[in-house]
Parts: sequence; C-alpha cells; structure tokens
Amino acid sequence: MITVIENGDFIEGVFSNREEAEKYLPGHPQKGKCTTNELTFSDFPFYVVENEKDRFVYCSAMDEVMNYIKNIDREKINKIKKAEFHLNKNNETKVKIALGLGFIIYKVSEPIMESEKNMDKMGMWNHYHIDEEEINEIRNENSSHGKYPVYRWMKE
Repeated sequence: MITVIENGDFIEGVFSNREEAEKYLPGHPQKGKCTTNELTFSDFPFYVVENEKDRFVYCSAMDEVMNYIKNIDREKINKIKKAEFHLNKNNETKVKIALGLGFIIYKVSEPIMESEKNMDKMGMWNHYHIDEEEINEIRNENSSHGKYPVYRWMKE
C-alpha cells in the first residue's frame, strides 16, 4: 500500500510501500514529529486535498475529490486569502486582499522522496488552488464534473 510521511503541517514523502517509508526515517531530525500513514490503496495517481480542518484527505480517484468538495460542511473549509487585481482610472494596478474559502489539491503520480529531510517542498508538487467560486459551482451543480477547471486539471 502507498505510504506517506506527514511532518506536522506538510507531507514529506510518498512511498510505494511502508518498508520504503521506514528506510527514509532513520536519522531524521524531526522523527518524533513525523507520522507514517499507510493508505487504503496502492495505485498512482492519487489526490491529496489539503484542508487545515481535516489536514490531508487522501483520495484514490477524481470522483472522491469531487464528492469531498460537494459534501464537506462549509464551516470546515479553509479560509484563505485571495488577491484581486484591479486597474483604476489612472491605469494603475490596485491589489485588494479578500478572504474566501478554498483548498489546495495535489495530484501525486509517483513516489516522492525529498532529498533534504525536514523540508516542506509541497509547493513544488503538481497542485491546483480551488477557490470559493469554483467550490460553489461544484456544490450547486448535479451535472458532469467535466466542465470544472479542477476536474480538467486532474485528468491531465
């Protein structure tokens, strides 16, 4: 089964099996802070929804991600900052920071083992930021998932 090592607020490694994950941990400077989670599936790709309330939600298929988005209690969705850019009448760019809801979704297509232990490099993984507008569209529609940008991204 696929095994992940979580290091507090980030996933440090994704391994094909538990034995590979256990080989990575010796000598780790934060070994006591790391948790090893064996997932219930063994095939790549899979998806990780990062949501600070549930931390990481592991999904074996796109439909699981869409169902998670449709069914999660709105109170449990991340509050994120979103930058909105506007041109004023003088053609100057103005930035407004708004608070909204959102997730980060990662597509994991192969094992990931960081070369430096105790480093958060998830921002370099294949990921998609889904904002409140897209969440609302998904939650309010009963049609095919294919029209949503997040779904098209997951199929790439």
